[in-house]
Amino acid sequence: MTHSGEDGFLLYVPNEYGLYTYDTICNAGKNFGLINIGFYALRSLRIEKFFPYWGIDILSNMTPLECGKDQRVCYEKSNFIGKEALLSQKRKGASRRLVNFEMRDCDINKDWWITGGEPIYLNGNHVGNVTSSAYGFSVNNIVLIGNVDFAVTPFETPQKAIDSSTFKIKVNNQWFTAKASLYSRFIKPVEDIID
Repeated sequence: MTHSGEDGFLLYVPNEYGLYTYDTICNAGKNFGLINIGFYALRSLRIEKFFPYWGIDILSNMTPLECGKDQRVCYEKSNFIGKEALLSQKRKGASRRLVNFEMRDCDINKDWWITGGEPIYLNGNHVGNVTSSAYGFSVNNIVLIGNVDFAVTPFETPQKAIDSSTFKIKVNNQWFTAKASLYSRFIKPVEDIID
């Protein structure tokens, strides 16, 4: 699986072979309808699949638990920087999380498009901001990734807040509802696959 969330390959080719490799692949793919796609198509795929990007969605002040990547942490390792703090956060639960959103009541032909940075509200409280957005072709709707701080909510866990509340996104002084999820609707959570 690639960083777009689709089946495929990432090729690492020395610069001097780049054009040759590109031409060879394009010629071999002609009979299969191979076409080029651009940055925005890849962006749409990765946001729809809830694949956050470093430096855009995931920042250096976030822990693996907060960005949904703790399955990549080897907790059995004897020691690593921040291990005790991470184990403590794992026991208590991370209050800040990356969340996948799908817009509910916006008209993509008339309303302002979300570009990132828009405030996210839960039960009237500002709880975070949009980090990435795109049109999701599989869901025919706007999809988002946002950084949400659930500590300012009365709920025990982020999942309980998502299950029992309505998120709203403020875009150019207009309010839109959004369906939230801690996981991609297209890809099973890793812990479900491992079990």
